[in-house]
Formats: sequence, structure tokens, C-alpha cells
Amino acid sequence: MDAVYDVIKDTLTIKTKMNLSLIIPACNEQDRITQTLERFASYFPKITKKFEMIIVVNGSKDKTLERALEFKKKHKTVKIINIPARVGKGGALISGFKKAKYDIMGFLDADDAFELGQIMPLIDSLKNGKTDVAIASKWKSRSFSQVDEPFTRKLLSRGWNLLTRILLGLPFADTQAGAKFFTKNAWNTITHDFIGRGFEFDSDLLLRFHSTGMRITEYLIPNHYREQSKFRLTHSIGMFFSLLKIALKKREQHPAYYYYAYKNWWQLTHLFYKRKIDWILSFVPKNSTFLDAGCGSGVLAT
Repeated sequence: MDAVYDVIKDTLTIKTKMNLSLIIPACNEQDRITQTLERFASYFPKITKKFEMIIVVNGSKDKTLERALEFKKKHKTVKIINIPARVGKGGALISGFKKAKYDIMGFLDADDAFELGQIMPLIDSLKNGKTDVAIASKWKSRSFSQVDEPFTRKLLSRGWNLLTRILLGLPFADTQAGAKFFTKNAWNTITHDFIGRGFEFDSDLLLRFHSTGMRITEYLIPNHYREQSKFRLTHSIGMFFSLLKIALKKREQHPAYYYYAYKNWWQLTHLFYKRKIDWILSFVPKNSTFLDAGCGSGVLAT
């Protein structure tokens, strides 16, 4: 039986061989960063041909950078980016993605909340071309009581998810889980002028993939809540206003929104104008170029 298990294990390992760039954002993580990095370094090289781990130390006031540098001495595949100023989770990840060089790239949060073996289906789906973006979800097909997080955090999570559905039109059960992977081609296809540089970056990133027609697959991966979370209730205020800015920009991305008559946000939210634009969106492809010949609108725009 053990021999059969080893054969199956080896087959799965060979099947998932690929090149992977893993980015880890780290801000004041001195108490757990070494343990997290050791786990990542012992797991991912086993399922990849070529592997690099990019640690982005962002605005840390403790010994996170020192711990990361000590870890790098033992591992040749590790790169470190140090950003002294606090640029947020999104700012840190953007810096890491710019340095990533392999076919598949993605990130895991430093809290190490997911079982690494369960991350394998996400990476495998990208390697086999089944999807362009693979994201972890702790909420997919799960009830409120089944998610391993404090009550207040879960309540905020569900509230945020409702806002992303209403304002951004994202159909996902969980936009904020700290495990997302995608192809380098998908990253190069989207624009990188992100508005969300904090915890709301995940939603901004998914919106760009979603708006360009990328195939996004959400995988249920149960999490294990870790203490010392960097998210604070006060962050939600800034996240909300960033989300509004992202929603405003989303409306401007589609050609249908370039009618001068619809440039005003208050007109866009008016029921009549919104219904008219939604109707145009139903048949005008995204990222297309079109000509409005006027017909009484007084507008000639490409």
C-alpha cells in the first residue's frame, strides 16, 4: 500500500511541475516570518521546476527585514525587496509582481492561514491551462459558522463582499483570501494603475482580471485563523473610500461611459441613465472601439 501511495504521490508531483514566482508581503511579521518562510521553502520546490520566493518587506519597524535576510542566506531562490515607507499590502505586492520572472505568479499572506497541500489545485489549474486566475476562498459553499474567524471579522468580511458585488459586480464569494495565483500573461494583459494599495488591492486586482474577460476560478480552501492579524477595524474606512474610487473608475473603463452626457457620476447613478448604459453594456464587447454617429445626441466620439 505504501508503494502504491508513493507512485501516486510522485505522479501528482510530476504533473504539477511548473515555474513559479511566489510573492510574500510582510509588515511587522518578526514573530512568524521565519516559520512561514521555512514552510514555503520546503513545499514549493517539490512541485515546481523553477521556483523563486520574493519577500517584500514593507514599512516594518521590527526585525522582519533582519529575519528575512537571515533566511535568504540559506536559500538561493529567495529575493528580498525592502520598502522602508509603508505602502500597504497592495503596494508591496505590485513591487513583487514587477520583479517576478516565471510563467505562474501569485502571493500568499505571511500569516500562513492555508494548508499548502490544498493550494496545489489552484496552481495545477493554471499549469494545465484550465484557467487564467485561481483564487482561494474560505467562503465558497460555506455557512457563516463554518469559517474559522472571529465573529466581528466574519461580519466585516460579508459586508465587504456585498459591497464588491454591488459596486464592482464581482461574483465571487471571497475576494480577500490571501492566496491568489495567475499566469504572467494575465498579469501583463491588465493595466497596473491600481487605486487600491491597501487590503482592498485584492478586489481591485480581481476587477481588472474580470473586466478583461480572464477566466477566474474560485477554490474552496478552509483556512486556519492566525492571531496577530494586521487588519484593524479602522482600515475598513479607508478601504470603503478606495472601493468607491475603484467603482467610479470601473464605469469609465467601458466605451459606453464615454458619452459626454454620462460623464457626471450623479447621472450615472440615476435610474434612467443607468438602465440605458447597462443596456449598451449588454451587447457592446468590453475593450472595444466603437463610433457613435450622433443621431440627435450631439456627440461624435470614438
